[in-house]
Amino acid sequence: MAAINVVLASRLEPELQRQVAAVDKRYKVRDAADLFEAALPGASQSSQHTELDGLLKEAEVLLMPRAPWPANLFSQTPKLKWVQYIGAGVDSAAVKGLLKENFITTNGRGTQNIPMSEYVISVMLMFVKMAPQCFAQKQAKLWQKIDFQELRGKTLGIVGLGSIGEEVVRLARAFGMRIVATRRSVTKKELSVMGVDAVYPRRDLLEMLGECDFVVMTVALTDETTKMIGERELKAMKPTAVLINVSRGGVIDEAALIRALKEGWIAGAGLDVFQKEPLPPESELWALSNVTISPHVAARSEMRNVRLNTLFCENLKRYASGQPLINVIDKVRGY
Repeated sequence: MAAINVVLASRLEPELQRQVAAVDKRYKVRDAADLFEAALPGASQSSQHTELDGLLKEAEVLLMPRAPWPANLFSQTPKLKWVQYIGAGVDSAAVKGLLKENFITTNGRGTQNIPMSEYVISVMLMFVKMAPQCFAQKQAKLWQKIDFQELRGKTLGIVGLGSIGEEVVRLARAFGMRIVATRRSVTKKELSVMGVDAVYPRRDLLEMLGECDFVVMTVALTDETTKMIGERELKAMKPTAVLINVSRGGVIDEAALIRALKEGWIAGAGLDVFQKEPLPPESELWALSNVTISPHVAARSEMRNVRLNTLFCENLKRYASGQPLINVIDKVRGY
């Protein structure tokens, strides 16, 4: 049987590497994470480049980390047939380059649903239980009663009902929330779809936004969704509503959002992603008391590599037997 060379450019723990190697006897697995990092722009360990070049030259399968990547990477992979990218979003310039190459690309969609949905719930709880105010009073040693609210009975709107949104629905149901959503494939308003009270086509976004106490962005960033939340959409929301973004910063017009938060069009925002990352120190978002900020980490958890490896191993089984892979990226749609 001919060997299938699998190069792990993304870091996996030894036990997870053993799981990869055990999928099929034909797989010859090499850990190249250190070599890959040493070949990144600005790294000085050029003596290791030759070893990496040799591995890439024979690689048929590549487990790809998030960018940055070594320069001219794919000019060194003549035998490459499949890249398993660890991330879900393929909107960055580097990752879009994957889609121009002549090999199959799969992504990590679905492996981040649990931590991201828990993040969404945590942000909603922070706002209804006034966590920022409680922390500020602690810092000031101020004992002052605060009026809390409940999630029960409030309406959550999900923009882009995909796998992350489905997990958000499952958790929000436990809090007794009403849930509405938009979905690209829906052509008219539908009821009781995927456990959601109402699903709207994207053209009816404004109508949906007006119903919501919380709005969470889980839509992929494409030309169609860039700045889909702007002044018109923000003004359609309730002045008591909170906008949560775990998608990409580009789906929201950040200048319009800052105006909305300063002028009271909406009550607050929970932001994990931004138009420019890291968020510049001069951004007005830092100083707004009605905004929570995290540095693009909603998908992180101690289980991230475990879930990713489960997906990778399943795809390795399928690849070895000639079956269709999971999460193949449509190179036309870009997701």
